[in-house]
Amino acid sequence: MKKILLSFILALTPCVLLYSQEKPLDTVKVRFLYRQSSVMDTLNVKKKTVDLMLLDIGSSISKYHALYGAIRDSIAAAMFYQNKTPEEMGAAILKVKKTSFVTDYIIYKNHPKGKLTLVDNFAAENYTYEEPMPVIQWSLKNDTATLLGYLCKKATTTFRGRNYEVWYAPEIPLQEGPWKFCGLPGLILKAKDDQSYFSFVCIAIEFPEGKTIEQRSSRRIVSKTVYNDTKQRYLDNTGKFLTGSPLFNGTLPPHSYVKKPYNPIERTEE
Repeated sequence: MKKILLSFILALTPCVLLYSQEKPLDTVKVRFLYRQSSVMDTLNVKKKTVDLMLLDIGSSISKYHALYGAIRDSIAAAMFYQNKTPEEMGAAILKVKKTSFVTDYIIYKNHPKGKLTLVDNFAAENYTYEEPMPVIQWSLKNDTATLLGYLCKKATTTFRGRNYEVWYAPEIPLQEGPWKFCGLPGLILKAKDDQSYFSFVCIAIEFPEGKTIEQRSSRRIVSKTVYNDTKQRYLDNTGKFLTGSPLFNGTLPPHSYVKKPYNPIERTEE
């Protein structure tokens, strides 16, 4: 079956943003759902974190973001218009089954034009950086496979310090893919690195009506180097990082001072 339509809870409420997004940037023409698997602790490779991620593609902009985050924002927006209190909103959101455990970043491609923008939420802040749209050097192969009913072709590349194998569908003429992948003559439906630390598999396709690509606001606009350093320091010792913050002026629990396993998907910045 070529078109597997999604029946998300997202369809129940408008994807309007209450506190983390701002103006609509584009209208969603097609939406892809990916199962994203990540190994954060390289000393325990059997432990994988599985996230459900959305790739929303509009006329000129795409947005890659967590399904859980989209559900959370939809619930918050709906309850805001019902004049619910922050406590009531929080209680409702906590009842939603979490589909994303480590991913709270958003990647916009071609926003602004010719740029890729990443917005990541941690330490109660949205950190944002921009970079030029990636120019990935793909090696096209003759191998084929069928995914979601589409005949796919294989391609390989070395990108940001990792070697990847991907499968793209020429029948879907979008030079798009999950995460930062792009530039092939067809949508990337599957990708993984050669260590099996990171994988992305498209599991469903939807043609939504009335959905928009929203912009997440940010007060922390930094360089990519500063972002990488800040994220590393936050995970190395969250308690120390948050000490003195007006949002966390109490005593933080002991476990917040323990280093968290972190295996950044990008080993190099270029």
